[in-house]
Amino acid sequence: MQDIVKRVYYGIVGLRKLKNLSRFYIDVHTLENKADDAYNVALESLFDKKTPIDVIKYREIYEHLGNITDKCEDIANVMESIVVKHA
Repeated sequence: MQDIVKRVYYGIVGLRKLKNLSRFYIDVHTLENKADDAYNVALESLFDKKTPIDVIKYREIYEHLGNITDKCEDIANVMESIVVKHA
């Protein structure tokens, strides 16, 4: 997740110049997809060894982490539309 947040930061810096952003969009979307896959694997593994209380706790944590990566992808989409409108 740290990678996607860094990409968004550097994308914002690049947005000021409106250049070198095509790779940014691809990277963010790829990282978000990988995060979704990791989320699904993590959820599956929760039910193997955890108590019901632990499942609830960890599921909530995983959901928050998933929301962060989703928001990063939303930011990338907004940035892409800004570049398209001003290029």
